[in-house]
Amino acid sequence: MAELVVADEARVQEIVSAFREVAWPLAIEDGKRLADGLGWRMKRDLSNGADYFSGMLDAAGGTSDVNVSYLDAHVAEVQVELCNYSKEHTRKDLLAVRKQMTACVKATLGEPSGKQDGNAYWELGNRGRVWVKTLKSTVLLKVLHPRYADIERAEQHFGIPEDRIPGTGDENDYL
Repeated sequence: MAELVVADEARVQEIVSAFREVAWPLAIEDGKRLADGLGWRMKRDLSNGADYFSGMLDAAGGTSDVNVSYLDAHVAEVQVELCNYSKEHTRKDLLAVRKQMTACVKATLGEPSGKQDGNAYWELGNRGRVWVKTLKSTVLLKVLHPRYADIERAEQHFGIPEDRIPGTGDENDYL
């Protein structure tokens, strides 16, 4: 079984602090400078986003662990893997990492603004949003541009399920 490698808490807090201070919209070039300041090494730069190595999960095999999405010449979303991706780790292992990382972010941002399916999120003063989310095989730190955070807020307000796929079913219950 592959060892479960978890991100360094001090580095996670540094990332959270950096995005708490961001002035949105964050231009792509400013996002690249922020990534450089965090010590991330670029793996791939495309028109719709970039992949980076944060260095936090190098012990897990050196795959890129940060994905930055672009839209309209700005950073739209940042996803940082907080543990290595593995189908070998149990749900219990991932939930323990989520709990640890939620406490880590809480030390920087205070109490979460809310939770959804056990995943905590924080509303930032710059109108962005930060999540600690468990997926099937990893745990993510997710940072959202205010535009996308506003969409999530509206969907939560109207009770629209997080996992819905628009246009694939009867949406009359919440639209």
